[in-house]
Amino acid sequence: MLRPRILCADCNELLGKEVEERAEAAGLGMMLRPSDGTTLYRLTQKDQRALATWAAKVALLEPYMRIRPTSADPQHLADFREHLRPPPTFAVWFGAYSGKGPYSRFVHRTTEITVTAPHQPPQKYPGEILTFYIGHALFQVFKGQTARPHTVRSPDPFGGALVRIWPPRSGEFLWPTWPWVTPETFAFFALVGVPLP
Repeated sequence: MLRPRILCADCNELLGKEVEERAEAAGLGMMLRPSDGTTLYRLTQKDQRALATWAAKVALLEPYMRIRPTSADPQHLADFREHLRPPPTFAVWFGAYSGKGPYSRFVHRTTEITVTAPHQPPQKYPGEILTFYIGHALFQVFKGQTARPHTVRSPDPFGGALVRIWPPRSGEFLWPTWPWVTPETFAFFALVGVPLP
């Protein structure tokens, strides 16, 4: 459980216990363990929201865990604390990782998105992407600029191997998703990525 010392006890309790319990109820604990892919988990919309919230928490706290710590966007933290869900400028994808190497890996990078609106010239906005896996559970979290609504990428990242779980999608799906993301695929898409519309 990520509990940086920089956060107060109340935030640690909120960002830790409640979010972790919901993610555990969605099956996250089992997903982090070694898997041969034969056990499938049916993820409802409620499960997807719980997992997306957990991944957003990781993405919010990740800057504090770096070798040279930085801080998270205060508005993102305020939105998360108030609503206990990913901030409105976040998008989260979920998939399965097939590697047998390190138990976890986190890759952070900055990016730029182009937002187009009817009868207006395209505008560019900064954003951040955190791609990480723990065990076989793989997440990609896009953190957009606070003032802008999220931009949903289509098709999903990693050549369709990841499923968008935030903003909420309709219906259920089975995890692990197919195809599994290999170490080579992870390295390419986490470090280079796919263009954002």
